[in-house]
Amino acid sequence: MQNVHLIEVKYIPASRTKGSRVKFTSLRFKDSITIPYNHAYNSIDEMFLGWLKDVGSDLGAMVLGYNDFNGTYIFGTTVYERLKNIAKGGVLV
Repeated sequence: MQNVHLIEVKYIPASRTKGSRVKFTSLRFKDSITIPYNHAYNSIDEMFLGWLKDVGSDLGAMVLGYNDFNGTYIFGTTVYERLKNIAKGGVLV
C-alpha cells in the first residue's frame, strides 16, 4: 500500500458577512487554504483541481472518497507539501 498525503475539500456556506467559500485542509500538516466559491465549476472537487491548475501545481491528486456525514471530499497525492507552499508556487512537480 502506498502512503498518500490526504487533503480534505469542504464547502462553507455563506454567512452574514462572507460569501460562500471552499476550504482545503491538509490532514497531514493541519494547514488550510480558503478560497471564494467559484460558480464556474460544477462541484467543489472540480474547484480544488481548478485551484491546483491556477497555482501552477499538478499534484497528481485523485479523489479517494466522499464523506456523506459532513459533505467533504478526500483527495490523495504523493506530494508531501504544505498547502500554503503550494499556493505560493513552492512545489516543483
